[in-house]
Amino acid sequence: MAQQASRRPGATAVISGEHRTSYEELMVLAAGISALLPTAPGSRTGICMGRDERTVAAFLGVWRAGGSCVALDPALPPSRLAHMVRAAGIREVLTTAVLAPVVAAAGARPLIVDGVAHRDAAGGPAPRPAPPGEEAYVLFTSGSTGVPKGVVIPHRSVLALLRWMSRTIAPAHLAVGLASASLSFDASVHQIFGPLCAGGSVVLADDVLALPDLPARDEITMISAPPSALAMLLERPLPPGVRRVNAGAEPVPRPLVDQLYAQPGVEAVVNLYGPTECTVFCATHPIGRHETGTPPIGTAVADCELTVRDAGQRVVPDGTAGELWVAGPLVGLGYLGDPEATAASFVADPAAPGGTRYRTGDLVRRTNGVLHYLGRLDEQVKVRGFRVEPGEAEAVLATLPGVRHAVVLARPDGTGAHTLHAHVETGGTASAPPAEEEILRVLRDRLPHYLVPSRVLVTDRLPRSSNGKVDRKALAAVLPAAETAEPGEAARPGAETRLAAIVAEVLGLARPVGRTDRFDLLGGHSLAAARVLARVRAEWGAAVPLGAFLSEPTVAALAGLVGVAPPMPAPSRLPDAVASPLGDMQRELWRTRQISPEPGVTTEAFVLGVDGAVSTDAIRTALDAVVLRHEALRTVVRESGGGPVAHVLPAAPVPFTEHEAAHRTAQETEALLDAAARQVFAPDDTPLLRATLVRTAPDRARLVLAVDHLAFDGWSGGLLLEELAAALGGRPVPEPAVQLGDVARWEEQVHTLSSAADRAFWRDELHGSLPPWDLARRARAGTPAHRGARLVRPLPSGTAAAVRDLAASSGVSEFAVHLAALHVLMGHWTGRHDLLVNVPVARRPVPELDRVVGPLLFVSPVRVRRAPGESFRTVAARAALARNRALAHTALPAAALAEAAVAAGLPVRPGAPLTPVSLSMRPAEAPVEAVAGPVTLRVLGERDTGVARDDATFLVNTTVSGTEIHLVHDLDCFGEAAAAALLDGFLQVLAEGTAAPDRSCSALVLPPPPPVVRAEDPGERRRVAPSTVVEEFLADTWERLLPVKDVAASDSFFDLGGTSLTAMRVAGEIWDALGVDVSVRTVFALPVLRELAAEVEQRALAALDAAQDPADEEGTS
Repeated sequence: MAQQASRRPGATAVISGEHRTSYEELMVLAAGISALLPTAPGSRTGICMGRDERTVAAFLGVWRAGGSCVALDPALPPSRLAHMVRAAGIREVLTTAVLAPVVAAAGARPLIVDGVAHRDAAGGPAPRPAPPGEEAYVLFTSGSTGVPKGVVIPHRSVLALLRWMSRTIAPAHLAVGLASASLSFDASVHQIFGPLCAGGSVVLADDVLALPDLPARDEITMISAPPSALAMLLERPLPPGVRRVNAGAEPVPRPLVDQLYAQPGVEAVVNLYGPTECTVFCATHPIGRHETGTPPIGTAVADCELTVRDAGQRVVPDGTAGELWVAGPLVGLGYLGDPEATAASFVADPAAPGGTRYRTGDLVRRTNGVLHYLGRLDEQVKVRGFRVEPGEAEAVLATLPGVRHAVVLARPDGTGAHTLHAHVETGGTASAPPAEEEILRVLRDRLPHYLVPSRVLVTDRLPRSSNGKVDRKALAAVLPAAETAEPGEAARPGAETRLAAIVAEVLGLARPVGRTDRFDLLGGHSLAAARVLARVRAEWGAAVPLGAFLSEPTVAALAGLVGVAPPMPAPSRLPDAVASPLGDMQRELWRTRQISPEPGVTTEAFVLGVDGAVSTDAIRTALDAVVLRHEALRTVVRESGGGPVAHVLPAAPVPFTEHEAAHRTAQETEALLDAAARQVFAPDDTPLLRATLVRTAPDRARLVLAVDHLAFDGWSGGLLLEELAAALGGRPVPEPAVQLGDVARWEEQVHTLSSAADRAFWRDELHGSLPPWDLARRARAGTPAHRGARLVRPLPSGTAAAVRDLAASSGVSEFAVHLAALHVLMGHWTGRHDLLVNVPVARRPVPELDRVVGPLLFVSPVRVRRAPGESFRTVAARAALARNRALAHTALPAAALAEAAVAAGLPVRPGAPLTPVSLSMRPAEAPVEAVAGPVTLRVLGERDTGVARDDATFLVNTTVSGTEIHLVHDLDCFGEAAAAALLDGFLQVLAEGTAAPDRSCSALVLPPPPPVVRAEDPGERRRVAPSTVVEEFLADTWERLLPVKDVAASDSFFDLGGTSLTAMRVAGEIWDALGVDVSVRTVFALPVLRELAAEVEQRALAALDAAQDPADEEGTS
């Protein structure tokens, strides 16, 4: 450290919050702290502090004075701190004024560091070089006797590890490390001093889960944490600067590795293995992106010698399981004050490097030179990253009044992490058996938090085997007490009820959670608490600090914390309002309809099966009630001076057609259904719902419902099914809390709260991306015509099951698996592996919107990037993370997203979405049938409406017959054969990828994509100058609005950068200056200036002729 300070004194060494300390300042601070120490060299000094630069300087100060450090975590119980102070013979403890009482209570003299100068102080004498074998620090670990053991580590071991890190870890990875481990945990040594000894910086944090909120998060290049904490951390994207992730203290699940590599900046994921007795870690394994199976613990580091031995201490051959023994420079000196335990674990061996071998007690197997961890030979387990011996908690339990025997077991939870559960035997002799809460209170006073059991089950007698020993297997089958315990006071209606449900879901409890039930007594721990708070953030938008919840871990207290967070405004009803602005998605769809030559471009249609005798009048009445209930279905859009406005009209009967098809052929019936689906809604048409009933038998029919997307979305379809069934069954239907117009006004309010961070995210996310326009097999000329067709394929049940299994085993959603398949297929067709897909997202963040019919959607581009050789499982993980990253930034209007895309340099095509391919999936929980008395309504699927708003839209739809994959394709982009090849390719990737998810995607053998059919090349347009008054007017208008210079009559509006918005302005200027009504659609259909000018001239002449025709005037009068 002194060498680094002399080389680069002004460089940042420690970052704590927003405060930065240079190397020079750190060493001055260390020298000042060293001067506080009155003890002789070689003595032990305690360090009991929070997490700032003074903590780092305290270690350096003790070593500068020639002493040994003993970290004392102020969060430990006083009795444990007192034991550590006594066992280590500590007289003085470096601490702060705030923590001085804690130190005094532990029996040591506080040395206050608050007044030590950071700068402008004499450096004092040079550091005394410590002999290599001299003690550097003592760390206390769990002991089976109930007493923690102090592990003594010499300077030579620390230096060997840190030199190895500097020599082998890339400087770019060591540049800025995150130090988040407790000082009483050995990982703090390499987290703090690994980067510093290499000339880097270290960022201090209380917990790795605080990473996303640290001021310096974007500078951090290396993090280290237990896998269970990393899994929780990945619920939010890692900062992009993180390049290396060290996972240690627990086995590393392979799906977690794939998720880590799916983070955009991560270049290396490394498994660290080693006991405290061997200076943090003694083996590592850089986990490859394309490896499969459980990652091994790897090979030796820092010149250590690792041998695998049998019970007779003989080295076993490769492939044979045995105990791992460690020799070399990382092996510590033994256990403090316990020569017997030292002799048992630190075995003298003159043939060993360093003369000693440490018996780890870990069962391993060496295969091809690489070590694989198999488990513990004793009963030690890892709990939230801490190695514990349940016997230590058992020993404390045995001292409690009324307890005759105690057993503590580690139970895996649903995430694979372990929690401790205690079983206490009273023998039935105690007059009043100790209560669980009282036992836990005592344990919290006497044990560190990771040794306190989550549950205590008190019983008269523990089960025993035939030899009289406690039957631990039988105990392991006993349900935790939390499953059967009675809850306390019931949660109050509202937020408490929902929070209680969230807590029960996270902890997997079958019984309700009371408002005052303690989270820790229910079996919760810090990681589970973080999961609860992630749910709170998702539902309430409230970022509740983890520490605040854990300090009072009850539903009642959490509800109070949520209540003080800035609330999202709730939509309110304006019952008499007949006009409103357009909602965000409404506006986008309206613009599409304005510019599209296809009149039915916003039409959607789906079919319900009607099983059971029901009258036509009953269906009509039920449909009319839906229209009356939901204003969206009787809303038209009209233009005004300030833009489009939505107007609510009085309810009108739903247009209804009925056909008898009992004697028709199947082809004739299908023709009726097709015709019923291909409806066109004119601008002033209401209601925006039309029905066609095709009766195929007296008690069976198909009901085709055509709707305008301006008033409808997939969620609305579920509401319609539910409300039809309720009406036909004679059940009441609840009214929506608000209507679509209310939602539009609310959206305007919410969008004003959207942060600049969302816009900045999209600029960064879309920068350098390229939409897959080249997926199309026909090169489109001009703007989209939106003529489309729909192909449907059933998803085989085996593939559907494989999708579910892969999603479950990888910790991703089924949607992510489908998105991965689409990404792999598009990569095959385009030759690129960085692609954008549009994903519609429901925009219903508050419960008031649950029963609103309308297009409450946000279409989010999702950018998935992968390496060519990655496994399908890895691609699914990347897809999941990419989607989650995008979903975190959807609280902005679509126009703002479009502006961010332009600012990012995304190639944008007029009249087209940001990216031409989309994927949507019907929610798995959406109903596919509803019972209405004797009648059952079944979802049979969507129908082809003859339009396509994207080049290719993939839909994963669930019907009563199973899952279907739909492809809606633009006929200008895909012919029938090319579309079929695209859809079949998607199904092939999905089937083969889920069948062998850990195989490289490059191993998939896919048919070559069909060739691209180029549009007929009209040749280079000859540049023609404007020659008429209208041509000159349009040229001036384009030059001003676009802006460009020297516009020719032969120029195309869109080639010059025109968009739908500027097309609207062009149409407005034509009306203002020439009095000619030209729609935006006309500008899109005639983008060449000369052709548009000719159209304007023709319309102007027609209007003039009409004005001068006396017959016309007479007829008009």
